[in-house]
Amino acid sequence: YRRVTRAVTGVLFMRRPACSHSRTIQTSAQRGEACAPPGQRRRSAPLVALLEQNTAAGGGSTAMGRRRRRPAAALVVAGSVGGQPHRVEAGGGGRAPAAGQTRRVLVVGGGLSGAAAAWSLRRQQCADQPPLAIHMWDGARGCGGRLATARIAVGKAEEARANMGAQRLHHHRTNDAPAPEAARLLCEAGVIEPEPPAVVDVDQTASFVATGSSNEVCKWLLRQAGAELRFGARIRSISKAAGGGWDVTAFGDKVPARFNAVVFGGSVAEVFTTHGDLTQLVSPHRKRLQAVEYSRACCAAMVLPGSGPAADAVRRFFGAHRSRPGVAGSELQELVLQPATAGSSDHLTVVVVSTERFGKSVKGLRATHRPSAQDRQLSGEVEQTLVRCACALIAAASGSQRPTEETTAALGGACCTAVDALHHQVVAKKMNYWKFARVVKPVAGVDCLVVSEEPPLAIVGDYFQGSGCGGGGGGSVGSFGGCVRSASAAARAIVN
Repeated sequence: YRRVTRAVTGVLFMRRPACSHSRTIQTSAQRGEACAPPGQRRRSAPLVALLEQNTAAGGGSTAMGRRRRRPAAALVVAGSVGGQPHRVEAGGGGRAPAAGQTRRVLVVGGGLSGAAAAWSLRRQQCADQPPLAIHMWDGARGCGGRLATARIAVGKAEEARANMGAQRLHHHRTNDAPAPEAARLLCEAGVIEPEPPAVVDVDQTASFVATGSSNEVCKWLLRQAGAELRFGARIRSISKAAGGGWDVTAFGDKVPARFNAVVFGGSVAEVFTTHGDLTQLVSPHRKRLQAVEYSRACCAAMVLPGSGPAADAVRRFFGAHRSRPGVAGSELQELVLQPATAGSSDHLTVVVVSTERFGKSVKGLRATHRPSAQDRQLSGEVEQTLVRCACALIAAASGSQRPTEETTAALGGACCTAVDALHHQVVAKKMNYWKFARVVKPVAGVDCLVVSEEPPLAIVGDYFQGSGCGGGGGGSVGSFGGCVRSASAAARAIVN
């Protein structure tokens, strides 16, 4: 009995070699030569063979019928480099690749800054350098960040899509290189399109809108980079590895993953909440980063039938335009008519963007993926307020000219019946609360923050204003141009 117990224990819990990082069990010949004396090897050989045969037949189960438990893996999406698809394992350790081998680079965050960083890394890679394997990890269920696209259930089998974040992309024509090139490629791919010349030529700023889902901008950039995507992976710690490189651990991972370089594309709050050596590396820059200020805003989407009096009122309100400004002094900054998609061709979707003043006045509401009962109640109240104001604005303008500040009395007075009629036509609603909506106070003078040169680690984001590339001052802040400019600077530091 003791000999059998020792043999079973030796097979199931055999120590792995120092050079091995796989999860496979050693063969009997390898184990016998290394560990067991000759006598015991002869007695335990039949049992070892039986265990190996049972493991191969049972798909990982042991002779006792107990299946080995594996840690839960986050959602992993296959990427492609050179047309060859491949996957990335959730967690998984490894040594840093030697010189001349493939360099593994991790991009933290699937928003515009992270997607632009992956695109810039692939774009700036030289032919005489080792190939790059670009990985992107994001804690959300999909990429996009503040270019969020929500799916709103309409009935049992239909859904409408609404861009619940930034409604347009803009960049400075001279100070945000290489944003103009990225915008040109996105336009050629049909992902975005320029706004009318009256908007584009204002103050040397080019402005674009998405032709469909806004998060398609990030998806396109990541596809061009050939990045391997992993969602549901919120970063827990980033620490220097003993053999070189970085050990990165996400929540739920038991084994860190090894990378040669890291580009951190999260918000300032995410920088401060990531543990490991990153905390000490960021410490000298803490005051500059803590001085960054964001505005707050709310976006509410309302879905209306594609035909009928409500649809006619909406079409008269927008006319040939895609967006309309709100009334001065109200809670609304603008109303945006969403582009029709395959899933919402029978409906009209209007996104209501609140003013920053209204967003700041919202108290007690958390921007979280796990809302409490109080969060849901407050979110419903804010959603009701914005949708009601939007219905009142549309009803006041139906059949007449655009309402002015003097006609705001109609929002709660003469057209109350029309407002109720329009409000009752709303078939679905959704609200997003943005705690970090737009950068108000950036970090001036730098395009990105390189906190470690060897191994490389850079922090990117639209909260870095930079010094400007055209001699006309800093670049754009809180915009498409700011994200691409910061990502390009970080990519140069990583590739070089």
